[in-house]
Amino acid sequence: MKTMAPWLEASLKKSGKDFFDGMDTGTYGMGGSIPFLAELDKMYPNSFIMALGLIGPKANAHAVNECINLSYAKKLTKALSHLIAEVAAKEE
Repeated sequence: MKTMAPWLEASLKKSGKDFFDGMDTGTYGMGGSIPFLAELDKMYPNSFIMALGLIGPKANAHAVNECINLSYAKKLTKALSHLIAEVAAKEE
């Protein structure tokens, strides 16, 4: 995994804390899309790829009764929108 620029890491952590009750943000790689993302990274080595999962508490992933935790989905959407705004401000 590439090292994030300090301003991006700070923005990610702030967005996470703002919308997830002050909890620290963590990163890790897992899931079926990770090999695909590695291939994209090879094709676009100057890019930074961030994958955000939507499996929140009690989502019961890949089970018959799999569901999306809507409260978690709303928090993730808000955090992502603030992170995008930070990236856009940095680019200007």
